[in-house]
Amino acid sequence: MDYSKQVLTLGFTLFELLSQALGLNPSYLNDLGCANLLLLMGHYYPPCPQPKLIMGTTNYKDSNIITILLQDQMGGL
Repeated sequence: MDYSKQVLTLGFTLFELLSQALGLNPSYLNDLGCANLLLLMGHYYPPCPQPKLIMGTTNYKDSNIITILLQDQMGGL
């Protein structure tokens, strides 16, 4: 899939930049295998019909090294 290849390429590039920002060899994190996994998760939180009654949602733990989040117009993330 072309999309998967593009996302993996983006991951390798981000890890190269992060390695350099940390003062490491550009290939350091990629050599550790940090960019070898592609995981796509989708979370949908529908708008609350009574927003003044919102108390929150369940805890979410992100176990990834880097998460790229697409924020919608509702905000709050």
